[in-house]
Amino acid sequence: MIFKALLLLTGALSFSRCGSGYKQKDGKTFYNGEEISGKDLTVLNKAFAKNDSAVYYKGKIIDGADIASFEAIDENYAKDKNRVYFCEERREGQTYFTTKKTTNNIVEGADPATFESIGGGYAKDKSLAYLEGEPFKVKDIASFKGISLYFSSDEAQVYFHGKPVPGSDGNSFEIINNHYAKDNKQVYYYGYPSDVKNNIYTIPCNHDDFNLLEYPYSTDGKSVFFENLLINQANPGNFTILNAGFSKDSQSVFFEIKQIKGADASSFHLIEQDAMNTQEFYFARDSRSIYFKSKKLNNVDPVSFKVIGLGYALDYNAVYYMDTIVNGADPKTFEVYAHGYGETDAKDGKHEYLEGQRVKI
Repeated sequence: MIFKALLLLTGALSFSRCGSGYKQKDGKTFYNGEEISGKDLTVLNKAFAKNDSAVYYKGKIIDGADIASFEAIDENYAKDKNRVYFCEERREGQTYFTTKKTTNNIVEGADPATFESIGGGYAKDKSLAYLEGEPFKVKDIASFKGISLYFSSDEAQVYFHGKPVPGSDGNSFEIINNHYAKDNKQVYYYGYPSDVKNNIYTIPCNHDDFNLLEYPYSTDGKSVFFENLLINQANPGNFTILNAGFSKDSQSVFFEIKQIKGADASSFHLIEQDAMNTQEFYFARDSRSIYFKSKKLNNVDPVSFKVIGLGYALDYNAVYYMDTIVNGADPKTFEVYAHGYGETDAKDGKHEYLEGQRVKI
């Protein structure tokens, strides 16, 4: 490892280095099969290289970089005497599986003289912290460290995606799992990175008695929580998780945090969905009524009611999409398509439908 580090510092990594991407053949230099012009290429690490004419990130030229002073910091960060760079390769949208997009970005305001990588996409200089090239302020830059892709900390507090977590303690903070974390004072819930609600929230629980139930439920022995929210009136002593957002205790039924008024807890259960249905549409029933999420469906015949998939259900009299009657649909001939969503997802004897609406073909 020491010898390898010396090679990195001197820029003398061999072209035959496994996985570098940079190769020589017949006196020419290539990165992943694309020729690189210029002479005397020096490979700095797997991603960065330079020669007499340019600086490269994965074979692509970094415009404006100072060749003589350019150095790789890690496989994403680099710097020269004037600037710091964050370079990355992303897959996006419709071309995710076919195309990689390379970006070479100047880290605005970064100080090259004091800039250093601390791993996991994090870096710092004399005054600011950085996550994937984006700067943010911290209270104590000297003690700043990365914890995970989402979390970082200093001795003063914790940061979530670069934003301070109010009331947090940086020294005692620990991640419980992909959605929960804690420190010596508080318990936290946080969402998926792709979730539009992605943020971190304090759970209003008794810290010392907090325990996880089946996701996204938890308890402190006196109360039950859905994600970070209190389920009012839920009794943790006989609380049961049903799935798809439904739960109950001996007296009440809940969808997420909302109590379903009038639902009979003893007979309440989810309705089985068709095997081809790949998405949960939250139909349930008790001995008297049918429910979609927390809403009771009026004028439904419970005896003939059945879920047929893709958000559709029917009884003897009507067809339903989620909690709404599909106007004019014939329950006797109505069926959903096995292929799921497209231009149409269901049909009856006269018409085709998409997400509960009649489609003109």
